[in-house]
Amino acid sequence: MKLKGVSFYGLPPYYAQLVVAGLMFVPLLASILVKLITKEKIIPYGWRWCGWKPILGILIVIPLLFSLVYGMS
Repeated sequence: MKLKGVSFYGLPPYYAQLVVAGLMFVPLLASILVKLITKEKIIPYGWRWCGWKPILGILIVIPLLFSLVYGMS
């Protein structure tokens, strides 16, 4: 018996990217749903506000690295 699996044949590549991006959020939604059902706090997951400095650093560093790699290719 041969398994067919998932195929995006015939769909534009953009739709396949949206499906994959949507599937990446399934574990997040499942964990939030379990926390809501069990009435536990989300804090034990380590989801805390870290402040603006790390976020601004990431918002600056990632585009710079992308530009560097794009410029080298």
